Amino acid sequence: MADLYEQLPCPYPGLDSFDERTAALFFGRQREIRLITASLFASPITLLYGPSGVGKSSILRAGVLPPLWTRDDVVQILFPSYELNRTSMAAVEHGWKVAPVEGIKSATARALLRVANGDKLLRARYEELISAHALTPLSQFLEAISAGCERRLMIL
Repeated sequence: MADLYEQLPCPYPGLDSFDERTAALFFGRQREIRLITASLFASPITLLYGPSGVGKSSILRAGVLPPLWTRDDVVQILFPSYELNRTSMAAVEHGWKVAPVEGIKSATARALLRVANGDKLLRARYEELISAHALTPLSQFLEAISAGCERRLMIL
């Protein structure tokens, strides 16, 4: 019996947040997920706040986000975002500390290109849209991207 438990993955990420990969293990917060999701659609800005460690990131990444991936009317933009620096093999955060406006624009561009989902014509259209508005102020950039892709942008 002990061998069986050793083979099963631990359902608790410890100090790390639950995310899209561990969404199947995240449960018990359906009411909060519904409230947050409804608020995201009802208002242009939704602020989720609480003390450190209560699960804000987990509920967004493992609870709210997975159903949004299936929607065709929404572009889900994760910010801050992380990528692997292949030279140093370290995670690089594109977040609030260094050039947040450029970070949001970059995360928006990556999300929009992800939405193209292999459609070369759509990808080219989105690349042109991003390029045409790259130097505009953030609010105008986001408005242009949303109008150009005909989807609601959700920055999480």
